[in-house]
Amino acid sequence: MKTLFTELNKVLPPYELNNLKKGASNEELNVFAKKIERVLPLEFKLLYQWHNGSTWKLIDDKPPIFIFNFFDLDEIINYEYWFIVQMIEDFAFKKLIPIGEIEELGLILMQSGENSPIYIYYSVDGDGELEIWHESFEAMLKTSIDFFGNLDNEGRFKKEFEDIRLSYSPNTV
Repeated sequence: MKTLFTELNKVLPPYELNNLKKGASNEELNVFAKKIERVLPLEFKLLYQWHNGSTWKLIDDKPPIFIFNFFDLDEIINYEYWFIVQMIEDFAFKKLIPIGEIEELGLILMQSGENSPIYIYYSVDGDGELEIWHESFEAMLKTSIDFFGNLDNEGRFKKEFEDIRLSYSPNTV
C-alpha cells in the first residue's frame, strides 16, 4: 500500500501535492477514533498518515484538477452533515466515515473493515443514493495513479476518469 502512495506522489501535479497537509500521527488517529466512536480501517490510517486532508489554496494561479475536498481529521469531527452519515448507516447497516466530497458528485465514505469498498453518497434532489464507487481502497489509489499519470503536459486528460475507475472496479456503478 505504501508503494501506491509513493507512486501517487510521483504523478500528482506539484500544485496538487502542495495542497496536501502533513500526515497525522498514530496518537492523533487514536484520539480521532475515540471522538467519532469508530474503529478505523487500516486503509484509513494509511491514508491519513500519508496526508491529513488538503487545503484549497491555489498554487501559481492553478485551480485543482479534481474538485475534491479531502477532509482533514478535524473537518471530519466537525462535519456539519453527520446526521446524513448516521441516516445512511441506519439504512445500509454499515459503519461509515466521511473522507471527502467531490463537487457535483457527492460525499465520499469509507467503510470500516480491511479492504472494504469506498462508497459515494449522491444527493441531488434530497433523494440520496449510496453506491459503491470503488471496490476497495487499493482500487481507488490505482485509479488515481492511472488518472494523474495520464495527464498531458498541459494538464489535460488522456483518459476519462470513469473509464479508468471502471477498469479497477468493474462491479460498481
